[in-house]
Amino acid sequence: MRTRNWIFTALTLLIFLFYHSLLKIHYTSQIIHLTGQGGRSAQHGRPKDGFAYVFYATADLYACSTLVNIHRLRTLNSTVPIHVLASEYLSIPYMDALQDANVTVHIEETPYARSLARGYYEDCLLKMLAFKMHKLDPSLKRILVLDSDQLILKHFDDLFLDLPRVDLAAARAYWLPPGHAVFSSAFMMVTLSDRLWHKVNQTLPSRDWPAGGADMDILNKELGDTAMILSGEYVTLNSHWEDWDLPNWFHPEDGPPSNRTILEVVPNVSELMDKPPVEPLADLKARETADQTPVAHLEPRTPRFPEDSEMFQQLTQLHEYASIIHFSALGKPWTYSAQEVMKERPGAHPLFAFQFGMWRKVASEVCPEDWSVK
Repeated sequence: MRTRNWIFTALTLLIFLFYHSLLKIHYTSQIIHLTGQGGRSAQHGRPKDGFAYVFYATADLYACSTLVNIHRLRTLNSTVPIHVLASEYLSIPYMDALQDANVTVHIEETPYARSLARGYYEDCLLKMLAFKMHKLDPSLKRILVLDSDQLILKHFDDLFLDLPRVDLAAARAYWLPPGHAVFSSAFMMVTLSDRLWHKVNQTLPSRDWPAGGADMDILNKELGDTAMILSGEYVTLNSHWEDWDLPNWFHPEDGPPSNRTILEVVPNVSELMDKPPVEPLADLKARETADQTPVAHLEPRTPRFPEDSEMFQQLTQLHEYASIIHFSALGKPWTYSAQEVMKERPGAHPLFAFQFGMWRKVASEVCPEDWSVK
């Protein structure tokens, strides 16, 4: 009887151990399966950890344009975090507006260059500090540095993973003649590292620094031989719509023909045009005091090419293809309303004025009430 009980106990124990082993194998396989699924899901979802867009703002109007492009990225469904390098000279309303925009703000001192006389290009040197973003936020590994005086038309979330892990990838400065700067510093994908920051930091001016040079000149000199050069679509000058010409990198004949109208390319055009005109500051745009023509009652414009012409359609295609419009012609977007652009450049492609209008429409929604240049 005792032997029989012992055998029964042993069999029960063996059965328990057997099922325990089966359960262990089952749950282990489930964990492996779920882990694999999680990895594939993360890959499918293209994780954004360690990535960030970086803007810089040294004055209120550039902070306003930063807010415009932050809004543009969010409207385009970007999910990558946004950081802003802000000068200590920004006003409190703009500092507050940046904080309210749910971005990370870093207040940094602008590098000083005596030869640049504290002008526009000296302010641009603030963007050089973007190369130390991993010092300001150790979680960052790769950043896309963008100028603010632009109009973003697409987001670039996928570009963080799609580009090779080179130190620097930047848009071609296609408008410059051979022998000048190779790339534009208005669009730079930077893979952060102590080595790269040390190299850039060595070029930053000090109070005794005798040489002049803007950020684009400095970076091309130091990194022009190794930078990966991207298409001009990432910094497309708005002058093409003023001058009726195409950039040399754009080949409309390689794409499908497009007969889209302006109203299809730029929805809600009336919303860009019905705002009252704003009088710019004298130091940003000179105006004859005797000229009191109400811009709301301008004569119809006469573009250089009709809407059914090939050039008109190709410039419309260019607007759809471009990723960023850089305001290099006529003035910055805060200096002219769309109506005023039409008055100043009546023969330009209609999109030239509408690009100003697109910027200003967003600015009226996201910038402090005093953003307008009066």
